[in-house]
Amino acid sequence: SLTFSRDSRNNIFFPTAGSNFTIYSEIAGGLLQGDFNYYKQVAQVSWYVRTIWKLALRTKWRAGYVTHFGESNDVPVDERFYLGGTGIDGIRGWADRSVGPVTGSLREVIFSTEYAAPIGSDQIIGLIFFDAGNGYEKFEKFNFWDMKTGAGAGIRVNSPFGLIGFDYAWNFETGEWVPHFQFGTTF
Repeated sequence: SLTFSRDSRNNIFFPTAGSNFTIYSEIAGGLLQGDFNYYKQVAQVSWYVRTIWKLALRTKWRAGYVTHFGESNDVPVDERFYLGGTGIDGIRGWADRSVGPVTGSLREVIFSTEYAAPIGSDQIIGLIFFDAGNGYEKFEKFNFWDMKTGAGAGIRVNSPFGLIGFDYAWNFETGEWVPHFQFGTTF
């Protein structure tokens, strides 16, 4: 695997300026041998902008692609994308691993935006958010109007044990509120 990353955030706990750009590439099998032959590429970019007072607007785009090659007929189950809930492939308002095919997606597109305010310096942060995304077997099936969406409010606490968060999100498709707990993940 190979990762290229550029991080110009002004604070890792509560960034109000800068960006974070990452491209991750992974190849397995082929000349490297192994049980599976696959190639995986993930690109993510996040922007942080200070608005009025100490409020920060945060935006994240993430796109991923995994495919098999050579003698393999499929991608390993644990290398697919499982969207929904919180975490790296999170879409709040949806249960964990509930967006896209049940067996996992070969393609993913996720958009998230947050408007965050420090409640106690950068240790306690309140936020409102909007998430959209979907998982696909092929990019040809991508439809901007078929994104799974959720919006809501949350709180983050930077504790000695790491980040702890709670979000309460509205699922626009089902019309239900969905609670989410987070441990150790950031925007």
